Order: sequence, then C-alpha cells, then structure tokens
Amino acid sequence: MASKFTIVGAEEFLKAHAPGTPFKVQVDGDQVAFLGKMKTAYFEWMYGHKEGGKWLQYSIAYRSEAPLLLEADGLRAAIPAARVRVYVAPSFEKEFKPGDEAAPEIVREYMAKGKVSAHVAEYRLEAGKTFEAVMHEETYLLPPNGPGQPPGKGKNLVLRISEKPFKDGEPQVGATPVYMAWTY
Repeated sequence: MASKFTIVGAEEFLKAHAPGTPFKVQVDGDQVAFLGKMKTAYFEWMYGHKEGGKWLQYSIAYRSEAPLLLEADGLRAAIPAARVRVYVAPSFEKEFKPGDEAAPEIVREYMAKGKVSAHVAEYRLEAGKTFEAVMHEETYLLPPNGPGQPPGKGKNLVLRISEKPFKDGEPQVGATPVYMAWTY
C-alpha cells in the first residue's frame, strides 16, 4: 500500500467517488486463498461439473466475508465484503478425477456421490495488487407499505472491482459466481 493515506470509514470512502466514474484501487488483506495459497483481500471458490467449458452445475464452497482493506486517491478504509462486487476471471482452475486424494474433501465427496470428475475454480483479489473500480448504485424492490400499495424501492451504493477497465461504468469481465447470483 502507498505510504501516505488517510484512514476513513467505509461510507466516507465509498462516497468519495461519484457513481460511474472509474478509479484505481489497491487491495490489501491477510486472508490466505484456499487453493492458491497466497495473501488476498477477497477470494471465493467453487466446485461442480463443466461441459464444453461451461458450468452445468456448481456449488460455492467458500466466500470470504472479511472486510477488504482498500486504498484509493489517498484514502484507506476497510470495506465490508457485502458492499463490494467482484469482476475477475478465475485465478485457479483444475479438474479432479474420482479417487484423486489431492482434491479438497468436499470435492472428493461430490465425486464419490456421482462417480464423475469435478472442476474447481478460485476467484481472488490478490493483496498488494491494483484493480479498476467504480461506484455503482444498485436498486431493488421492497415490500409494499400496505395493502393495495405498490412495492417500495431501495438503493444500495456498492463498489465494483474489476481486473479490466470499465466501459461506460460497466464491467468488461463477468462477475464471479457469488456475484452472478447476487440478489436482495
């Protein structure tokens, strides 16, 4: 991380950047990625079945929930993982065959049930690296205030982090599996 920064709260950090305006963010953290065995600010991994390069079925094995230590434009803050959306390609992918003792235990159990091979993938934000970022306002529906009332609307300001530059505020790489299925 840079040597000169001001430590601020998450809200101040998030509001310091206008929605839709790209900026660079350096990530830090002390979690160790399960499959990649390196320091990360965030990681998730999954396992399942692929055919033709596409996931037919998968389960999220783990998603880190520790706050991400982020630095941008002279500000540093711990941002809750729930306020971040990650857009990166897998950093680690491997196919395991039934009976492979090197596979994680949950993957061995998955293979034993179906007598099929299993694919695993890990997505991560490696500590010390700089990524592209943009603030984004998510909208969602709330229950009506009463009978006959329309649904209410809610907003949530989140930080999108990507390994590639944003185009018109939109990521140019797909969301990780956790965030592909993100709902309120």
